[in-house]
Amino acid sequence: MPNQRRHGGLPLAVYVVALLVVPLTAVGWFSIREVRRNDAATERSLSIASAVAESSAAAATLIPLETEKLASLGMVISAGGSTDADVFRALVDGARPRTDRALDDLDRAFRREPSANAASIEALREASALLDTARERVDAGNGMTVGVESAFDVVLGLATDALSAVSYTH
Repeated sequence: MPNQRRHGGLPLAVYVVALLVVPLTAVGWFSIREVRRNDAATERSLSIASAVAESSAAAATLIPLETEKLASLGMVISAGGSTDADVFRALVDGARPRTDRALDDLDRAFRREPSANAASIEALREASALLDTARERVDAGNGMTVGVESAFDVVLGLATDALSAVSYTH
């Protein structure tokens, strides 16, 4: 019989099937394992990309905030009729759009992972409301240096906290 071995045993077809199935099963198992490893690497990469976006947005917030803070304090101090009031007004008018853009970028960076950043999103919303109130007081000419400075310091603290949180958690 051509399909059986001489001394009994299994048919040749069983050996051929075994020679094909065992390597194919091993290749399939290794492929699935590699796909899972790649999925884990992708998740880590996305987490790192999100951390970089948050860190960049937080760092980019610091200078515009500080610029507007100093210009606003200059406006408050010069509200008594100083000749520098126009200079400070121009500085504030130039700094506010940059600050708003930076805060919007920070908010977008936080919202990339809303579940992980829910507290930061809420804190940024509250700090922005406090900043808007301080801006209104500066524009009305009845701001106090302590109130204006503390409003900006809250937002600056939030950006600094976001920077330090990103560097330690990712």
